[in-house]
Order: sequence, then C-alpha cells, then structure tokens
Amino acid sequence: MAMLKNVIRIPILAFLFLLGSLISGCAMKYPQLPYNLDRPDKTYTLPGELREISGITWLDDKHIAGVQDEDGYIFVLRLKDGKVVDKVKFEKDGDYEDITKAKKKLYILRSDGTLFKVKDWDSKEQHTKKYKTHLDESNDTEGLCYDPLEHRLLVACKDDPGESKKLKHHRAIYAFDLKEKKLKNKPVLKINLKELQAIAREQNTFLGKFDFMPSGIAIHPLTGDIYVIAASGKLLVIMDREGTIRTAIRLSEFLFPQPEGITFTDSGDLLISNEGRLGNANILLFKPVP
Repeated sequence: MAMLKNVIRIPILAFLFLLGSLISGCAMKYPQLPYNLDRPDKTYTLPGELREISGITWLDDKHIAGVQDEDGYIFVLRLKDGKVVDKVKFEKDGDYEDITKAKKKLYILRSDGTLFKVKDWDSKEQHTKKYKTHLDESNDTEGLCYDPLEHRLLVACKDDPGESKKLKHHRAIYAFDLKEKKLKNKPVLKINLKELQAIAREQNTFLGKFDFMPSGIAIHPLTGDIYVIAASGKLLVIMDREGTIRTAIRLSEFLFPQPEGITFTDSGDLLISNEGRLGNANILLFKPVP
C-alpha cells in the first residue's frame, strides 16, 4: 500500500511542478500589472446625474473631469470626495463618450467620431469648436486620450475599425493631429482580436466566450504604455507605443460592472469609472503596487 501511495504521489508532484513552471513562464512572458485591480485604494460614489458617466480625465492634484453620454456638460469632480464642484455647458445634448485634457484645453469625443475642443473651459471666455472626422456611428468611437509625445489625440473605435475588410478581425485606434486639426486616414494602432484572444486565454484571463469592444483609452505618464479598457468583454489591455500587446487582464464583474472611463494622475495613480447599472456610478482609484 505504501508503494502504491508513492506511485500516486510522484505524478501529482510532477503535475504541480509542471503547472508552477507554466505559471512562472507565463508571468515572465507577460509582465504583471503594476496595480492590484482587486483592491481599489479609494472608491468615489457619484451623484445620480452621473449615473451614465462615460469618460474621465485628470485635471490637477485636486480635480478630475468627466462627461456622461446624454448631456453636453463637463463635470468637474473633487478628488478628495468625488463631489461635483462645477458644471460647464459645452454643447447641446448628445452621445458623448470620452474626455481628455491636452495642455490647457479639453477635448470631448462623441460616438459618431466628432471632436469638440473646449478652450478656456474654466472661465467666462469658454469657447467650443467642433471637428468632424471621417469616422461615424458605425465606428462607435468611445475612447479618447492625449498623447503628449506626438501632440495628438488617440481615438479608439468600439466597433467597425474602418478600412473595409482589411481590419475585419481588429479593433482600431486613430490619431487626431492637433497641429493639422485633422484625423489621420488610417489607424495608427491595430489590435488583432485573434492574437488578443490567444494571449488572454494563455494567461487564463478568458476561458469562455471572448469579446473586446474598447470603451476607454489612456497613456501611462511614466511608462508610456497604452491602456485600453473594454466594458464589453471586461478586459484591460496594455500595449507599448508600437501596438505590441504586453498583457491582458480580466476585470472583476463585481468591481467593474460597466467600466467606461480610464485616466492617470501625473504620479501614475490609475482611475477607472463605472457607469451605474443598478445604482450609483463610481470611480475607482488604484495606486501603483510598491
């Protein structure tokens, strides 16, 4: 009987060793996220008027700004407690999906690819200018962020990537040149969905039906990595500036019921906003893991 126990024990130990090796190898191949997304350092519960919050951007050490996908207002929130301290009307009601700060100006993205530049947004001289792009409702533009290295805006499409059948199994990110005030005709970054699915499953991020429809985008201020979040698919994808996928993280359904917005503070704190499905919307803050 003792011999039989040893015979059984050896394969089990071998299996555990192999499993450990695979996990270790996967961790080496795909770097770990520098945030613990299971434990937010702070949670901001938002008022009812922001239940449909769709995008956020960092303003300064004390404030962030957000938009919601029905009203043409910029909401200024206090980082201390998430309270709305100012509302700025920039356009009539519409399906506004994201907001970003580029130097002293704010830009808002509508789902049909239209961009709105808000100058002097915090003064009585506030002025809005509209830029129509070649993207439309079929592309369903939802993600917007400022790229300071290239002085451009990155626009992520949730649905149709454009370029006919060439990008059938891709998601596309376009660039809006802030000097030329024009959107580039072709995507500057492409996410291959089949490649992403393979990476996600290799990391045990996805074991069931796969889906990835970007809802927000941001650039890490210290590493330069590009973070793309998807409410549909509950996935956070990190890429380098060339578009190489570094890692993919499955988001908790409990903590992230509807992740729509993403931004960073200058020091590298990560903020993710969730629309309110059954209750109030919120913003989760994650500090880098030491």
